[in-house]
Amino acid sequence: MPKKSILIIVSVIIIVLMGGAGAYFILGQKSTEQPVQVEEIEELIIEEVSADDIGLVLTPSRDNKSVKMEISKISDIYSIEYEVSYEAEGKEGNVPRGVIGTVEVKDNSLEIERDILLGTCSSNVCRYDTVISDIKFVIRINYKDGKIGSVEEEVSL
Repeated sequence: MPKKSILIIVSVIIIVLMGGAGAYFILGQKSTEQPVQVEEIEELIIEEVSADDIGLVLTPSRDNKSVKMEISKISDIYSIEYEVSYEAEGKEGNVPRGVIGTVEVKDNSLEIERDILLGTCSSNVCRYDTVISDIKFVIRINYKDGKIGSVEEEVSL
């Protein structure tokens, strides 16, 4: 028999033996089922509040490059998280744009005030979006007592 044939036969025998040994170890092991501990997930209750409840005022800038967000009733607020979304003109049609952020209320603060830029800035160069839709604000309010509120408000340029 030529060496090549012997090598092929030996290789096939080794593969069959390895497959059999693997099957023996995998199928031969006893199943030891362990009980799975299920954690209870606390239901998150988010209360809808009005813009007036937190003193929210949204004011577009005169040049339509930003929107000022002011919240004046902050005595019970620990922090806010905001998400701003809008449609802008793009090179190949309309594109969705957005801004997200978080503000922690300082103890001596009287209000929260943020200028939300409608565009992007990099290396001291800003490119402003041409906004073609209403600008939607979704604000999550984290109160000091642990409750959570949410406000949705829109503003037009």
